[in-house]
Amino acid sequence: MAQTIIITAAGRAALVHAANIGTNAVQINQIGLSDQAITPTPGAVDLPGEHRRLSTIAGTMVAADTIHMMIRDESAASYTVRSFALYLADGTLFGIYGQPAVLVEKSQQSTVLLAVDIQFADIDADQIIFGDTNFLIPPATEDVQGVIEIATFAEAQEGSDHSRALTPAAARQALLSWLLAQDGAGSGIDADLLDGQHASAFLQAALFTGAQIMSRLVTVDGAGSGLDADLLDGQHASAFLQASQFTSAQILAMLLGVDGAGSGIDADLLDGQHGNYYADVIARLGYTPLNILAYTAADIIAKLLGVDGAGSGLDADLLDGQQGSWYSDIIGRLGFTPANKAGDTFSGAIRRDARFYLDLLSGNPTINLDASDYLRYDRATDDLVLVIGGIVNRIVHLGNDGAGSGVDADMLDGQHGSSFLQASQFTGAQILALLLAVDGAGSGLDADLLDGQQGSWYSNIPARLGYTPLNALLYTAADVLSKLRTVDGAGSGLDADLLDGHDGASYDRIVSMDLRQNGGYIIFASGYKRCWGRATANGNASTTITYPISFTEYSNASFSAARTSSNAQDNDPQVYACGLSNCTVYSASDNGLYGFWRAEGR
Repeated sequence: MAQTIIITAAGRAALVHAANIGTNAVQINQIGLSDQAITPTPGAVDLPGEHRRLSTIAGTMVAADTIHMMIRDESAASYTVRSFALYLADGTLFGIYGQPAVLVEKSQQSTVLLAVDIQFADIDADQIIFGDTNFLIPPATEDVQGVIEIATFAEAQEGSDHSRALTPAAARQALLSWLLAQDGAGSGIDADLLDGQHASAFLQAALFTGAQIMSRLVTVDGAGSGLDADLLDGQHASAFLQASQFTSAQILAMLLGVDGAGSGIDADLLDGQHGNYYADVIARLGYTPLNILAYTAADIIAKLLGVDGAGSGLDADLLDGQQGSWYSDIIGRLGFTPANKAGDTFSGAIRRDARFYLDLLSGNPTINLDASDYLRYDRATDDLVLVIGGIVNRIVHLGNDGAGSGVDADMLDGQHGSSFLQASQFTGAQILALLLAVDGAGSGLDADLLDGQQGSWYSNIPARLGYTPLNALLYTAADVLSKLRTVDGAGSGLDADLLDGHDGASYDRIVSMDLRQNGGYIIFASGYKRCWGRATANGNASTTITYPISFTEYSNASFSAARTSSNAQDNDPQVYACGLSNCTVYSASDNGLYGFWRAEGR
């Protein structure tokens, strides 16, 4: 908080050098607290109604004329503060402040952290130091690291606040908003310019035809034009050889003349080798190749026919690796004597293929199956007749159709084509008209219904839904957030300010603690306290253990230790007296016990 603090006459005198040649550095190491509302004056030498003086005070200079000061009190005391005084190391009252309203109020379970920023009009802030700075959290300045406040978007956009910090998101929004508002001479941005020029400085493509643009390009050429539209790789045509100036013979002669190490062409080389490299073919191959021109086809056949015998890899006159004589004993190779299809006598039963072929061009051809069964084509009725056991079966064919034929091959679901509408008889508009005309119970189509309902069924939406739906366009994000914040209580399904369905009052908060192994404690907001430590219980004597905190209503303590001698009792040691600030432990062991104690209460 920013307060107007009166520097006393004694405080100013402490700052002045004894020889009046400058100022002294002074150290503030105590602060006095009072619950009285006073009117401070420079002549004050004490703080009226002072009820507490603390040395846990820290401070530092955060600007050339400003110091930041913080006061801490973790005790179990309770008091009210309306005024305070700053004391130097020698007890001099340096500064004093008071007001009618309460500055801070402390309960037994709370810790006071009072932060004060003091700005001096005619005193150098760097001449004031503090005794304890290990818990100071000063405000951040350009010279001192400390606590900062994040600027809102509106503060960032205004751009005049020098004490708040920008987040990347706020900086981006503010900068973008500022940039979009900048344009015109002197703005330093000219956001709608291209290379510093307005659109009027450029040719509009819509004002020129392709021929006009090409005409302008063709006329642009010459040193410094920046275009040189008729150059190739920056060179005019005169820098290149013209193909029309040379015949094919001249170009070939030039290529043939290019040869030699480093020429980059070597036009008469084959795979990088001169012709003489290939002269000794036998030496290059490692064997003498055959000259195909020296052999006729008869020579090659004669050589192939001469290749025969085990291991030759060819055996040109064998069939599947067998000589022709291997196939001469057919009966021996087959394992049975084949029948002669021209006529033969069989000693056992034979089976015949069930497939038969009719020569329909002959008169009523017949296939005899056995003595009384046969299959015959009746040319008179154009039927196949199958006679089995004297029963005549007529087999229908593609020509048979009509009631009772059992085939009706040109019917659909037992109906002739004349029973169906032909698509070619109707236009798309006629079919649509037919569909639109089909509507009503039992029609099976109901072409103009939606899910079996007329359009009028859907007109009264609230009645169909059972409630009136919200119109998302009528609610802003702020409206929705405001409604959510009002939803709380059993059955709401939200309970927005509850934790696991419970208000904050359902949980016991820790207000103070010290987790040291010897003499630690925890104090909860409900008033419940717990403390612990370690101690020695003297042998055959009583030992008093003092708690690191005091209880206000009741306490209960216990002591646990291992036996150190055979004389120790089973219930040794014993806590037989518990007070609000200590307990008494008795040990029956001759050697005493070392162990841990624990106390709890309110």
